[in-house]
Amino acid sequence: MIASPVYWYTLSTPVKRYLDHWSRWLRTPGLDFRATAAGRTLWGVTALAHEEREVADPLIGALNNSAAYLGCGSAAYCSATAAGPVTSCGTRTR
Repeated sequence: MIASPVYWYTLSTPVKRYLDHWSRWLRTPGLDFRATAAGRTLWGVTALAHEEREVADPLIGALNNSAAYLGCGSAAYCSATAAGPVTSCGTRTR
């Protein structure tokens, strides 16, 4: 599960840095990070201070691309505005 506010239309810097570590884990002998992620669902949770959900689309796209790169079976997400309840949830199956 990845949780990040929408920050300038995408993931926050600490979360981007965390995902950068994944590329190192993919090259670590004996860790089998890609095999562990394969077929699983990558979950994303986000909050945004904007009323239009489309503002989160670049963040959702980044998570979908990360899931595809890892060979995850699907990516799922939920987003909410800072002033209200969850406004959108969805999945994309690979």
